[in-house]
This record gives sequence, C-alpha cells and structure tokens, in this order.
Amino acid sequence: MTGAVDIHAHVVPADFPRYAGRHADHAWPSMCPVGCGHRHIMIRGSVFRTVLEASWDEARRIADMDSVGIAVQVLSPMPEMLSYWFDANDALAMAEVVNGTIADMVDAQPGRFAGLGMVPLQAPERAVEVLQALMRDGRFQGIEIGTNANGAAIGDARFASLFDLSSASGIAF
Repeated sequence: MTGAVDIHAHVVPADFPRYAGRHADHAWPSMCPVGCGHRHIMIRGSVFRTVLEASWDEARRIADMDSVGIAVQVLSPMPEMLSYWFDANDALAMAEVVNGTIADMVDAQPGRFAGLGMVPLQAPERAVEVLQALMRDGRFQGIEIGTNANGAAIGDARFASLFDLSSASGIAF
C-alpha cells in the first residue's frame, strides 16, 4: 500500500471500566453516547470533551484514512489520558485501559496501525515496568509522554532510568 503515514492519531477508549480506586472524588473518566457516533468524555459528571467514533473504532478510522490517502496511522493516547495527576495505582490502571485499546486496534488492522503506548510517568519505577512490557508486546513502537509530570520536567533525574531503558532498546518517545 502506498500513501501517507499519520503520526499524530490519538485514541480514546470506547468506554472506561468503572472506577475501582479508593478516592471518593476522582477524575476517572466515563463515556456517554450522544448520537451520530459521538460520545462525551465525562469527568466528575461534566462533559470534558466530545469525541468521534473514529477515536476507538478501527473500521471507521480506516474508512477515514482511505478517504484522504493515509496508509498507516501511529496510534497514541489522547494527551489528557496520560493522567499524570492520578496516583500511581490509578495511573497504572488508566495505562492498562488505554494501552489495551491501542493494542486491540493494532491487532484488528496490523498493516494499517502501529502503536505508541503510555506509562505512569508520575511513578518512574512503574513507568519502566510498563515500558518493558510494551517493548516485549510487539504492537508498540514507543510511548507518548508529556513535557512534565506534576511539575517535574522530563529532564529531571527521576526519569533517567526510563530514558536509559528507551535508548538501550531503541524505543521511540
């Protein structure tokens, strides 16, 4: 197949599992269908953003790609899904949901999609564990990270082990 490669293609899960954490007032998202293939991402009962079905539906995404000559998309989390404000356990749970969605989409269209996963950057030791698992997975070519996690710039020494691992393995950020 010939065509362009879209490296800026964000994914949002079609739904989120019910929050199972320990915080009473948590910003764990949920999805609310609103018709015409759109869903609201809800945070604490309020609409955070409205997204199209191509955010989670690989068939719809492929149709959109074909209509504009895109051969491959590199799927990555919508930046707000990185959830650096969550505690480590909740961030890990969110990473599992989002990375699972990306992996399923890559499985559904392996020649058309590649994946960039997410790690709980606010817990660097756990971020390394998730990165190692993604590297073994084969459906991920790298991870998406923000410029800081809770005010700590990515150049901070606490993230050195994550960057050391990525450079040794050739995984992309």
